[in-house]
Amino acid sequence: MAIDVFRTERMEEPLEAYLNNFDDYQGVVEDLLETTVDLTDLDSTAVDILVDQKMREALRYIPGPPISAMI
Repeated sequence: MAIDVFRTERMEEPLEAYLNNFDDYQGVVEDLLETTVDLTDLDSTAVDILVDQKMREALRYIPGPPISAMI
């Protein structure tokens, strides 16, 4: 039941909003992968990633499901 509600809500959202968010974060994910050499160099790049709000947010979703944000 909850899955059906979730699907219905997502399908009713405007496509333009999704496409805008996708465009915004595609570049962020590309930057994250470039900065970390395809995630192989997280140790020496951690500070750069963590101080950048968008890269930090993208990194949360890499392990899937996302890691909780400590706000």
